[in-house]
Amino acid sequence: MASTSSANLTAKCHCTRVSITVPSKPTKINECRCTVCYKLGAMWSYFPRKEVSITITPDPSPSRSTSKPSETSTSTSEPSSNTFNADAPETYATSASSNEEGKGIDGLTEYIREDGEGRLAFVRCTHCGSLTHWWAVKEGMTEKMGVNSRLLPEEGVEGVERVAMRP
Repeated sequence: MASTSSANLTAKCHCTRVSITVPSKPTKINECRCTVCYKLGAMWSYFPRKEVSITITPDPSPSRSTSKPSETSTSTSEPSSNTFNADAPETYATSASSNEEGKGIDGLTEYIREDGEGRLAFVRCTHCGSLTHWWAVKEGMTEKMGVNSRLLPEEGVEGVERVAMRP
């Protein structure tokens, strides 16, 4: 799992339920122009999967109920977060097979792209829909992953070179 040094940066989806901690400021940001990334508006920073951790926090709001206000529970317990290392997602409890499109780790939804380059899973938060990262799901291609730089803190990507790559 990624260390907790001050060089770490954390990308967060819009609703903040998904947090991705990366080991350092990116060296470059890729504005990929492939058919998927261009349409999604993603800008990628690449990191070794073994150095990235992903934390998913369940819905923090109280459950909705049809009971009267005086009958509602006043439990103040916080929902527990689940963190896993990006190179070992099987360490996080899954509710569905991560090999099926649209299914995967609780709190994340995958769109699996299949093409000549291999199989890539574009992953988003199931609640707010923010595209958080991609990772390869094909054997031999799983060493690195892309983190959506648009979710990193602005000061964390200030001054980083941006490149536009065409496939």
